[in-house]
Amino acid sequence: MMTKTPKTRMLALACALALGSPGSAALAQASESSSGASRSGSAASSAPEDTMQQINNATRVVKRMETDPQLKKMLHQAKGVFIVPQYARGGLTVGVRGGEGVLLVNNNGKWSNPAFYNFGGMSVGAQAGAEVGSIAMMLMNQKAVDNFMQENKFSLTADAGLTIVDYEAKAKATAGRGDIVVWSDTKGAFAGAVIGVTDINFDNDENAAFYKSGVTAKDIVGGKVKNAQAKSLTQELSSGQ
Repeated sequence: MMTKTPKTRMLALACALALGSPGSAALAQASESSSGASRSGSAASSAPEDTMQQINNATRVVKRMETDPQLKKMLHQAKGVFIVPQYARGGLTVGVRGGEGVLLVNNNGKWSNPAFYNFGGMSVGAQAGAEVGSIAMMLMNQKAVDNFMQENKFSLTADAGLTIVDYEAKAKATAGRGDIVVWSDTKGAFAGAVIGVTDINFDNDENAAFYKSGVTAKDIVGGKVKNAQAKSLTQELSSGQ
């Protein structure tokens, strides 16, 4: 009877692995599981980074708005605000989903934490171009705020029964007469076009990542969940009220 030397046993083990033995399959499965976990961890870690970037950018937008005394007054009178920190005329520049924005609701002078949304499209001007800017949609009544409680596939348009006015062109003379007053930091951004945002969705992944649990829009704007990392934005909105 032939005795297997250590070298012979190693060769036999190598052949077994090459032929797809159960041990080989388990090893491959463990390797794939480890790789998948690494990828999953990387994807999960990117969500909080994205939400913090949106909060920081939205805070800068609010600071810019408050340099206009009349606009600041209107912002404080609003029932809520939907801030899109970045867009480009003729095509949105934020993300493959179309765009991203944050909603905050004014509860008797105390602003809620942000709820994160994504949307499919926005009409912001008749002329195409690559000019980048920011937009804030001031929600002047409860009707406008309630649209966001639908959470999925709703629109902020005239077809949805909303009166939307451009702050620069109309709202200075007729402040607060629209359901929604839209401001942009880019002069003439709307170019007389019909303003609207379509296919808006509550971003479950980003909200869950930011608040560390599954939440709804009502949970956030109602104050059931909070994150101290939103304090810079909520404080900026509350300043001067």
